[in-house]
Amino acid sequence: MTPSRFACLLCVGLLLGTLAAANTAGAATTPDPQAPGRVQAAPGASGRALTFEIYKDRSAEHRWRLKSSNGQIIASSGQGYKDKRDCKNAIERIKKDAATKLKFETYADNRGQHRWRLLASNGQNIASSGQGYQDKRDCEHAIDVIKKGAENAKVEEAQ
Repeated sequence: MTPSRFACLLCVGLLLGTLAAANTAGAATTPDPQAPGRVQAAPGASGRALTFEIYKDRSAEHRWRLKSSNGQIIASSGQGYKDKRDCKNAIERIKKDAATKLKFETYADNRGQHRWRLLASNGQNIASSGQGYQDKRDCEHAIDVIKKGAENAKVEEAQ
């Protein structure tokens, strides 16, 4: 390949990369769990609100799950609570401290997918990812969405 042809191809590649970056700027994405290989807007992206939903599990304990505006579960409580007030207190702590004090830890599950868990200062698991991610960057993006959106998330009770 001649030097001038190489330079031309390099310029075209840079131009295409710049156009692609400009086209996707601000459009955060995560894998769509219903359609492998497809991508959808990330929960909480573009100003979408997150919602903590409180519900009772099969053993009559109170739990919460964090949902995006499209209803996708992006996090769930690490434990059940006998008293609903304790569940609400856990949500308030996450809302207050997710961006600063709580520790997110990423790991690979048994299927090789990337997941995260949210740990309290004593090491207790207080939340887990609602899905596995093929790409670690998508897992880290989900953490970022929660850090930025948890504070303003609504709290509702399941119907």
